[in-house]
Amino acid sequence: MTNILNLFQARRGGVLYKVLSVFFFLLSAKGVWATCTGGNQTFTISMPATVSVPRDAAAGTLLTPWAYSAQNASPWQCSWSSPGLYGGRGIIGPNFSTPSGQTYFSGGIGYTVWNTNVSGVGIIVGTRVIFNTIGCTYNKGAWTGWASIMSSWAGVACLVTDTTPHSSPVGVQISVALVKTGQVPSGGIVGGTVAQIASIDVNTVTSLLDNVNITNVRIVPLLCTTPDVTVNMGTHRRDEFSGIGTFTSPIGFNIALNNCPAGMNSVSYRVDAVTTIVNASNSVVALDGSSTAAGVGVQLLDDTGSVFPLGTAKTMSGYSTGTGGSYAIPLKARYYQTGATVTAGTANSAMTFTMTYQ
Repeated sequence: MTNILNLFQARRGGVLYKVLSVFFFLLSAKGVWATCTGGNQTFTISMPATVSVPRDAAAGTLLTPWAYSAQNASPWQCSWSSPGLYGGRGIIGPNFSTPSGQTYFSGGIGYTVWNTNVSGVGIIVGTRVIFNTIGCTYNKGAWTGWASIMSSWAGVACLVTDTTPHSSPVGVQISVALVKTGQVPSGGIVGGTVAQIASIDVNTVTSLLDNVNITNVRIVPLLCTTPDVTVNMGTHRRDEFSGIGTFTSPIGFNIALNNCPAGMNSVSYRVDAVTTIVNASNSVVALDGSSTAAGVGVQLLDDTGSVFPLGTAKTMSGYSTGTGGSYAIPLKARYYQTGATVTAGTANSAMTFTMTYQ
């Protein structure tokens, strides 16, 4: 063994890979294995019992803080007396084996986002290890950096290069968080085994397998109930109009936001025209195809009587992120003369109301 190491020191460059392959071949041929105990354990990470997800939060939004297994976890106690690679490795848990195609970056590290059983909710899992032995050439006595757990066995190890007997607890820590990957149309429960960890011996995963579980998390989509609104504009005489730009008395109505949940940062709303906008600055829209009247449109106003801008998002005042509740947005509408002549008949129109939850 000394001759091989001396050869490596004397001849660098292209000899590196050849020498290392011989080095590990000799180790395997001699049957050098560490003696490890432990394994067959389950570690549980506590997660929030409920996570509320605003419908319109952006994909990539962190839904929970990072949660960690115990930092001083020592799943295995290993002893060895020959050079080699020893330590711990991890693999993504069986419940979350499908990647979402997204990557979440935290602390300069890109974490693979794995799909959960709840549509629109993903999970990220990190891992790091510690070796408490003086025999390690690297990764000795300190936690390694975090890394994203993979779908194949991966991790870092303790490299031992001497023949002095060593014994060390091998510690592994797992970190977990939930991430929004898309729309969350319905809730559900996320939980179970997020990772499996095992000791390694000369690059081979041993049978001392441990499971890392998370407690169940109930996913609750956040949105208000917004029923359709029909505004009865009443009956009006043609002589209420006296020329283009004149109008009838306004009719007040409310848009209801019922059972809004707590936990959202903000709620905003927007009103858009369904028919043609006849006068954008005054928020006047044309009558629809079922109408028989002519020369008028429908104008939208806020509760003070000022023109309500179409296609413009406005934050709803009064929403309580702590308690949620039911709310009403007061608006007004009136007929507005758009042509030189007003023709009597039915006068109908429509607008859409869009809520955004953050």
